[in-house]
Formats: sequence, C-alpha cells, structure tokens
Amino acid sequence: MPMTTLTIYYDYTDPWCYIAVFRADWLRAQVPDLDLEVRWWPFELRPELPPRGARPQNPAFLRRKHQYDIDELTRELGVTIHVPYDRVTSSRLALEGSLAARSAGPGAGPGVFDRYHRAIFRAFFEERRDIGALDTVVAVGAEAGLDEASLRAALEERRYADEVARLRAEAEEFGIMAVPTFVANNQGAVGIVAKERLLRVVTTSSPPMVTP
Repeated sequence: MPMTTLTIYYDYTDPWCYIAVFRADWLRAQVPDLDLEVRWWPFELRPELPPRGARPQNPAFLRRKHQYDIDELTRELGVTIHVPYDRVTSSRLALEGSLAARSAGPGAGPGVFDRYHRAIFRAFFEERRDIGALDTVVAVGAEAGLDEASLRAALEERRYADEVARLRAEAEEFGIMAVPTFVANNQGAVGIVAKERLLRVVTTSSPPMVTP
C-alpha cells in the first residue's frame, strides 16, 4: 500500500492542536494497515506577540466557554486541558525548540521530535508551565532527550527563528489560515472535525487542484 502523508499545522498554545495529537493517534489505530506518515509543521498563531506574551483581550466569559468546549472533547481522552485565562503566551521559543528537536542528531535517540512535541503540549496544558519562557522550553526539551546545553544555545542564538517565520509564510501561500489544519490526499480539514471526516481525508483521494 502506498504511503499516505498527513500534514498537520500546529501551534503549541492552541488547545485544539493538542487534541489533534490524540486524533492522529486515533487515525493510526483506526487504519493500522495504512502506511500513514504524520508530518507536523509549525504555524505560529500570534507572531505579533512580544516574547513574554500579553494580557488576553477577549472577555472572561468567552474564555470560560472555550474551556467548557475543551472539556467536552477531552473527557473521552482521559486528560484535563487547562486553557490559561490570565495571559496569552508566545509560542515562538517552543516552536523553535521543535525545529531543534527535528534537527537533533542520533545522540538524541529515535522519536525525539515526537517526545518533545507531546511534552511541550503536556507542559503547557496539563502542567500549567510557561512555555514562553526559555528555561521552561530548555527543561522540557532535556526531559524529552535533547541535549540541554545545545538546545539552550540554539534558542538563545535564535537559530531557528527565521525558519519559523518562513514556514508560516509558506503555509499562508498554501492557504493555511488557522490551526490545527489537516492536509492529505489533496484535501484539507480545519479544526477538530468529526473523526469520520478526518478518516475520509486520509483514506480517499481527490484530484489535484489545477490553477489557471
């Protein structure tokens, strides 16, 4: 069976993107015979934020409604996702860390990106750690198996900052405007859509779009 590539655009401060991790796991379990490759591509949701974040602008009752919607979806997953109310966190360093994890050498061991990816989401939404802070990202990366000193140096020197910006611009050229966005077989789905729809995206093909 030919490989199917599922690309998922994500941001570490978006709770729906954390749920997308579980949806990707569900897809693999649902179609074990499908040779499914999941590629996670960063899409910085709020590039205008200062490094230390900002105060939220939307009213508190909307944030509570957001938490209620998240609780409804995560009940079946057995996890509790806490949506921060008091601050909008910049995801920039955490996204740069994900590119460092993707580029890590064999010394980090197999699957280091996946370990980092899950650990950063868990740190922010379950453990309520500040992933906008350099020390937090470095600590989480080290817990995931990255070399602590190398990761700190890469983040302090902002080696991956331009790449994060470039990948967002490239995604926008492809029409990506929100996260999570799932793309496979010339089809796309935005947000946490019904599982059945997501299954169709990875198991059925559409003809490529032809631009005039």
